[in-house]
Amino acid sequence: MNPQLFLEGMSHAACTVSVLTTDGPDGRAGITISAMTSVSADPPTLLVCVHHLSSTCQKIINNGIFCVNVLSEDQSFISDTFAGRIDTPPINSVVQTGLLTVQEHRI
Repeated sequence: MNPQLFLEGMSHAACTVSVLTTDGPDGRAGITISAMTSVSADPPTLLVCVHHLSSTCQKIINNGIFCVNVLSEDQSFISDTFAGRIDTPPINSVVQTGLLTVQEHRI
């Protein structure tokens, strides 16, 4: 399959957008993700995909904890901030209010 056709087709797939954040001894970091799914309710387990070369990836591993903030449709400014599309972030905390759900997990 042509990679461009694949990307175009996948751009129409419905998915949630989340912000994955971490804070701890290695510092605070966050990244916008769309690759997140539940694996199990018992024990509560999520699968999230973060590129291994992302500057956030090593902080998540070193801190050993992350928080998935599932955004609502009207919170695109949050995903834009963590995706680097907004220069001055309007966000002052790791966990935001008004989200659809917040899930904190340990690695």
